[in-house]
Amino acid sequence: MKTKPAIEQLNPYRVKDVNVSIKLDANESANYLFKDGLVLEHLDINLYPDTNANGLKEALGSYFDMNSTHLMVGSGSSELIELIIKTYVAPGDKVLSFNPSFTMYDVYTTMHGGTFVSVPVEKDLSYDIDKLITVAHTIKPKLIIVCTPNNPTGYQPAKADIAKLINNTDALVLLDEAYMDFTDGSQSFLKEAKDYDNLIVSRTFSKAFGLAGARLGYMSTSPGIMASLLKVKTPYNVNLLSQQLGVKALEKKQAVQSFINGVIERKMILKEALSNLGFIVYPSQANFLFVKSPVIELDEWLIEQGILIRNFASFEPGYFRISVGSESDNRALINALKEVL
Repeated sequence: MKTKPAIEQLNPYRVKDVNVSIKLDANESANYLFKDGLVLEHLDINLYPDTNANGLKEALGSYFDMNSTHLMVGSGSSELIELIIKTYVAPGDKVLSFNPSFTMYDVYTTMHGGTFVSVPVEKDLSYDIDKLITVAHTIKPKLIIVCTPNNPTGYQPAKADIAKLINNTDALVLLDEAYMDFTDGSQSFLKEAKDYDNLIVSRTFSKAFGLAGARLGYMSTSPGIMASLLKVKTPYNVNLLSQQLGVKALEKKQAVQSFINGVIERKMILKEALSNLGFIVYPSQANFLFVKSPVIELDEWLIEQGILIRNFASFEPGYFRISVGSESDNRALINALKEVL
């Protein structure tokens, strides 16, 4: 049996399965919200969950002070990104984004028969939005995806630039705000998405909330786009346990903000330490740092020290993404780097 042609060129998504004591490769956060355990009561586990996750949507609406009717919940923001592509991108349609960015944009586009086109980031890893608009006018994409802050570089475009893009294209625009929680929120379009007829904003519980294992994400958009997405969304796509876990997490707003503040503080300390060791460290608005290392095979050396980071040789040899860990994790990393160097 042969797969459809679009699938033949894909490779399975692989995670580096190595035994290390410190994982700084996947931008995961600590289990700080439920470190003492969690009791979920009165669960009708014998019944299918609320297919629209209305309880979680209402909690999100309260958390962000917005109308929950403009929200949709998914099994991770990745599921929602694929849902958008599956709904709008027909075989032969083009999807436009920057490079490097989240690799699954390309994978989902290819999977559903679309053509992925990318615009390289600038030498300082910033976005040239005018260049993106020019390319969009030429190739006429069905969908434009902008990761803000960007994964893996940490760069965050100005809100005015994003507004210029939205207002100067006929394409649907998806803003992937998976790391927006680590910023002051001033550049977000989460609340404004409902006011545009070509905008979707996606977010996740995996990063700032430390719930990567729960697979929980959400998005905001206008009523017209929401109606189309609901036609395609898988019924009961978010399980009951994850829905309840999300509600409980949103009740801990102060703890979330305190954790975010700690990440930002540790990031600045880590950035200075890496710079002092000869790394080129790029500005980052996320919970990780994108660096150019003086050692090309740095990740392999660090694995021997029990530390895992993410190699981005696909962008250019010597580039790595390092998640901001705990104070002890970061200290161990710096000590290991001193030994390696």
